[in-house]
Amino acid sequence: MKKILLAVAFVAVAFSASAWNRQQDEAVVIAASKHLTPKAKMVVDGYLGTDYTDDLVYIYNLERRKRSPYSTEVHYIHLDDKLQIIAGDGDDAVRAIEEALAIIKKGTGSRHEITNAFRTIICLMCDMHCLSNVRLSNVPHSQSDFDVQVQRTASGPKMKEVSRVKWSKFWGGYNGHHRGFFAELWAEEMEVCHGADYAQITKGGLRDWASRNGAIAADLYTRINPTNVVTRVEFLKLEELHFEMMATAGFRLAALLNDTIK
Repeated sequence: MKKILLAVAFVAVAFSASAWNRQQDEAVVIAASKHLTPKAKMVVDGYLGTDYTDDLVYIYNLERRKRSPYSTEVHYIHLDDKLQIIAGDGDDAVRAIEEALAIIKKGTGSRHEITNAFRTIICLMCDMHCLSNVRLSNVPHSQSDFDVQVQRTASGPKMKEVSRVKWSKFWGGYNGHHRGFFAELWAEEMEVCHGADYAQITKGGLRDWASRNGAIAADLYTRINPTNVVTRVEFLKLEELHFEMMATAGFRLAALLNDTIK
């Protein structure tokens, strides 16, 4: 029962302003909960509990109420042409996570401050692994939410018709193809498909992960841009990468918390 409560507590703060929707963010944190050490589980459960479900979109709600210490850029990672965090670029997900980790490691903050630090980490680890939130200095169209041209059908008389959809909506829309799925099932699939790669996926640290996400995004942006038309076949092939990034986010979230809480 405690494992279930921890997963629920995680889920309560997962859904932020990223392109992923609530079900996808829930799946990420349930996957993470399966890899926490006993001590990390105990500490996270002790701070998050299960009674703050009215604040599902933690950072977004702070922004809406004009009480966020961050700008909206906090949901993104900004990388230079060498895939390193841009120095002096202001708010981004990596810096905000690092600030939150420092609060937890120091351990002298109020319960409110430490609880919100955990919330920030969970929200922004989801955000930084959603590839539509990766902004690359040498890829101009990555700097904003551009229109993607998508082929409407795979065959038939309308096969050449295309529709336009915002990049964030395009990348966040894959779970709509599996309406029978729910977050727990997504998490189980992540473990089956990628659990054996946990050690490799979690190798390195936060900034290493940001760079690796940037390399994946850079390759993706060569195919996803305002001028290319994404065929139905190509769209379905990209779903595998999307699913892998969700698993990656979950495993790295667990590794980050395990390394912080020892």
